[in-house]
Amino acid sequence: MATRLQRGAFLMARALLIVGILTAMLVVPVYLKKEREKREAAVHEGGNGASQGSGLRPSPPAACIPT
Repeated sequence: MATRLQRGAFLMARALLIVGILTAMLVVPVYLKKEREKREAAVHEGGNGASQGSGLRPSPPAACIPT
């Protein structure tokens, strides 16, 4: 009888693991899609400085440089 209970516990653990993996397979792509849409919306709105180029400041025009 003890081996039967142990086998049942193993099957329950395996079933929970499979359900967890399947849930992750559904949730991760949805999360990544949501983040990608957020980045695209930021780019279309003008975005913040991090999403525009390398973050380097443009050099001032030549007329503004003191000589």
